[in-house]
Amino acid sequence: MKPVNKKCMVLFTIVLFLILAIAPGINSKTIPVEPTKTFFKDKSELTVNCLVASSPYDYGLKIGRQFRLQYKLLDILAHLLNKASINERDIEKQISSLEKYCPDFLEELKGLSQGCNIKIERLLSIQKFLSYYMGRHCSVSLSTSPATKNNQTFLAQNWDVDLLPFGLPILPLIHRWFSYRLRIGPKPLFIHNVKNHYRYVHIGIPILYEIFLINEKGLGFGAMITTLNETRYNDEGDGIPTYFLERKTMMTCKNVSEVANLWRNSERLSDSDHWLSVYYADFDTTAWCDRDGGILIIEQSHNHIATVFGNSTDITNASEGILWHCLHHQWLDPNLTGSEYSWEMSTSDIRTNRIRELLEENHGNITLDVCKGICRDHGGGFDPDNPDPADICWHPNKDHPTVTAFSWIVQPKNLTVYLTHRIPCRGIYWRYDFSKIFEN
Repeated sequence: MKPVNKKCMVLFTIVLFLILAIAPGINSKTIPVEPTKTFFKDKSELTVNCLVASSPYDYGLKIGRQFRLQYKLLDILAHLLNKASINERDIEKQISSLEKYCPDFLEELKGLSQGCNIKIERLLSIQKFLSYYMGRHCSVSLSTSPATKNNQTFLAQNWDVDLLPFGLPILPLIHRWFSYRLRIGPKPLFIHNVKNHYRYVHIGIPILYEIFLINEKGLGFGAMITTLNETRYNDEGDGIPTYFLERKTMMTCKNVSEVANLWRNSERLSDSDHWLSVYYADFDTTAWCDRDGGILIIEQSHNHIATVFGNSTDITNASEGILWHCLHHQWLDPNLTGSEYSWEMSTSDIRTNRIRELLEENHGNITLDVCKGICRDHGGGFDPDNPDPADICWHPNKDHPTVTAFSWIVQPKNLTVYLTHRIPCRGIYWRYDFSKIFEN
């Protein structure tokens, strides 16, 4: 296919998605949500897609049937952009890994395949396509008593993604395609609801690329990819892909102590050459908070793990009740894991230091507004007077084609998430109160 024709086909596929997104939602329920800033004269409504399933296979089947057209168009887009070619050996390796370490998730994929009539091999190809553009150059801050006012707990996450060749961030577009909502205002979210598992809220693409927010027990989530130095030893080994371990955590854990135990006792996949290494973020650093005031950051590779809590001041060398992270290992030895050192990653080092500075500066008085201010901050970076790629609120340039696409703040004690679907310095943080759903 000639380049011009290919570009036209990609644009045509995107237009089809945009038309689809205007259509009304299916199988959804609506609960009231009050925005943190008055935007509409009438009260806004939060649409939650909440399918009830008896098993992982049943969930995948129902999701596939509901969003068959979206998955079909996503499949077309993935292959038009030629980022999704994988060989049979890669597919066999991935399926074998799922069978051994997370068979429930393989059953879910089988159900999805049946529901949307796309072979599992093609679904895995779509995941590879998604991995190419998702980036996950993220940052997170956590705070709890005694750092916060009124004994509150917060997890504040900026989710940074790479841009398409057209200068558009793909993840927010696809989320809108799957959530049937283009207009300004609160966007529909998804609740994963499978029998014998905790329910959890996510944005993104059901099953293939979920970004978790909070589960019914008040466990909040954040994550960052760890950038590796390929010239050094990378701590690799077989195990459960980190993405599925994150999902398992949301389904089975209610507090940060249970999270730490699960991750310490799990055989974790770390493979820098893995064909889905970006998507599954095999060296992922994860962040967690709970309703009891617990906060936790986990740095990990295959053989090494650090579980750092809010009172781990001997590890952080910081005030009690605050944690922060970007793209390099701060507490594990990079020589043992393969992570970049801070001085090898200027954007990560600058953002990390800026987040810590703001947390310490506001220690004892951290509120929701302070957390929003941290997510929107442009006071550090390469240029303190202008937005740039070393700010917490990431703005792209020609050398760093990445942008903050989502930002959220979890307030676990209230089962509430404040979420903006665009770069935080220009977005409204919409208030999503899940107490009515999760207490039923």
